[in-house]
Amino acid sequence: ADILVERLLLHKSTRQLIRINATRRHEYETVLAREYSRFDEELQCYVIPPLSEILSCEIVVSTCVMAGELLSLGVSDEHFTHIFFDEASQAMESETMVPLALTNNLTSVILTGDYKQLGPVTHSKLAQTDRFKMSLLERLMSREPYSSLKSDCVTLLIRNYRSHEALLTLPSQLFYENALYAESDEKTTHSLTSWEMLPNQNDFPILFYGVIGRDVSEPDSSSFFNPIEIAKILELIQHLLRSKSLKVKISDIGVIAPYRKQVLKTRVLLRHHNLADISVGSVDDYQGEERRIIIISTTVSKKREFLFANQSRGLLENEKRFNVAITRAKALLVIIGNPYVLKQYPKWNKLLEYSIQNKAYGGVDCDEFYGIDKADSGDLAGGAAVDMASFVRQIEKKSVLGAAAFDRIYPTVPAMSDETPWRIML
Repeated sequence: ADILVERLLLHKSTRQLIRINATRRHEYETVLAREYSRFDEELQCYVIPPLSEILSCEIVVSTCVMAGELLSLGVSDEHFTHIFFDEASQAMESETMVPLALTNNLTSVILTGDYKQLGPVTHSKLAQTDRFKMSLLERLMSREPYSSLKSDCVTLLIRNYRSHEALLTLPSQLFYENALYAESDEKTTHSLTSWEMLPNQNDFPILFYGVIGRDVSEPDSSSFFNPIEIAKILELIQHLLRSKSLKVKISDIGVIAPYRKQVLKTRVLLRHHNLADISVGSVDDYQGEERRIIIISTTVSKKREFLFANQSRGLLENEKRFNVAITRAKALLVIIGNPYVLKQYPKWNKLLEYSIQNKAYGGVDCDEFYGIDKADSGDLAGGAAVDMASFVRQIEKKSVLGAAAFDRIYPTVPAMSDETPWRIML
């Protein structure tokens, strides 16, 4: 809502626009708060503007829930000619019902968003069972007359202003009926096609790097991490930053991982190498975000059905999370993972095939890739398999400060307490 307000203020004055804030919201959360909201200096909190002030404004910006305050003030269902829902796919249907109470049969209601990406966050299993995890937008798009993207009731935004065309081709095929095309600034999107680590140097900025690691967990956590993939992330980042011709900045790079432990361990390693400003997060953290370079660590090296018992079903099995992950990059997409495991998931298999067909695959040998139906990385023979104990010993030898230096480096960071068992320092 705040981003919308800031952009609207480029075209409207503060007299024409007002933002409804919750009273519990902190003033420092937005720079422009007092300019477009009602803030009580005496109470030091936001307050709901009077009815007369709301009715005098052309545009009212609110969250779905806070729109209920307008009903309490007495705003009639005849006041608004249009109601726009931004990111409607992320709101529970029950939430969207609140502002819809301000409509009548003459009100135009526009739902904007991508129902093929992340939906509402619901932690309650009962709520999930009762379909609270489905947005109104997604439900409508599964029914006539909205079910076809070519319907007169649906407007598909087909111009993509973010990504290189090679990064857009696969998601366009898999999710948007081949309708998307790139209209981004080539100075940005084509700026990394000459990176020497790319197997395909012919204007194809994708690297799928196959590794055979092991996803491990710690006794106090059910989350997983993959040390070999983390080490590869660091190696690729350092290679990108060392290149003088590419002019890569730390702020250009983002890392996506499916498990919280993988996120935390990656942050620790990058911090130790003075790369703490690189953004590392889950798919949820990157919804709506973008970076010039995105590195995806798939983490899992063995298919475990019990890992995906919750609502999200992980990055691998959830098509919406897959769609978000592969569409965050502007100029370069790097995927690190076990090809023999990823082949078992339909969308990831498509990404693997796309990479191999376009000569964008590197790493572990997979000449017999299409002949393998099922594989457990722990049972793979030959040079591709990695001995974890040997790997850990090698990493410890390369440590500048030694494996026991963790507490000395991060003594004032309470959040690191659950990361201390992993004491590998490069």
